[in-house]
Amino acid sequence: MNAKRTSSQKLETLIDDAVESVMAMTEEELRQLFHEVDTDLETEAAWVAELIASKVAAPKESLIELSRKALNEKGLPRSVFHLPDTAAERRALFDWLKDHPGLMDPALTMAFRDANDLSDRDIMGILENLGELGLLDETEDEE
Repeated sequence: MNAKRTSSQKLETLIDDAVESVMAMTEEELRQLFHEVDTDLETEAAWVAELIASKVAAPKESLIELSRKALNEKGLPRSVFHLPDTAAERRALFDWLKDHPGLMDPALTMAFRDANDLSDRDIMGILENLGELGLLDETEDEE
């Protein structure tokens, strides 16, 4: 099947090829190319960086940041949950939470879907976030 390519597809291919060509160049080859067209590499690099920065939107607040802000605005008390001291204890708590999915909203448990691949640091971060939001306060009594 040889479907006719649109102008956009042709342009995209040209851009991809140009990017690949530049990426394959050594720094010396790139400097030589810019020298041949009488352009300063550092000036062009700064221009490209500025262009990218101007086109990229500021990062949006994460869900945890929005949740923290909402809790602060409501004046709700801070969580009293204390994170377990060791990685093994934190992983055990995490596993316990996975085994009791009814304790939290299903959307929150999406972070658990690849739980076997999570590092101790990942688990600690998830538990800290859940604890900070007050979602683990009740689990201390249930363990």
